[in-house]
Amino acid sequence: MLSARNEEELKEKAASFPALLARNRQHALTTHSHSTLSQPFKPFYTEKPASNGGLLAIYESTIPPNTTSDFFTQSQVHWANIKSFIYDILPVALANTQGPFLRGLKPGEDDFHVEGWLARIVSMIPGAHKGTDGIAVLKKCSEGMFRGVL
Repeated sequence: MLSARNEEELKEKAASFPALLARNRQHALTTHSHSTLSQPFKPFYTEKPASNGGLLAIYESTIPPNTTSDFFTQSQVHWANIKSFIYDILPVALANTQGPFLRGLKPGEDDFHVEGWLARIVSMIPGAHKGTDGIAVLKKCSEGMFRGVL
């Protein structure tokens, strides 16, 4: 959800929920880090605002261009790994089962995790802006119609 593979994706995410999430998270981290209740978690509140702040700086375009290009490269590698899992690894795993599910004839907890993860990934594909879009994109995915998108 937070990655961006190019300038166009970054602009879209900077004007929508991902940037809002990073901004609200940064505010909460800053606010709670000053609380006496946060002292047992001092290492977390020391490190997390810096990493989240870096992401927020990318969305707000307050960082050097080479940082943004590194972020794009990292995002592209991440999405290439997702594509490999969906099109290469998962089909082989399913082909080696004794039924339609990861563990055989009955769905198990692992199936629900994979399905939830796939639904989340599909919802982040450019052009899927609401839940019903994700369903349509998932249907196209199962028909192999958007291999170039992932």
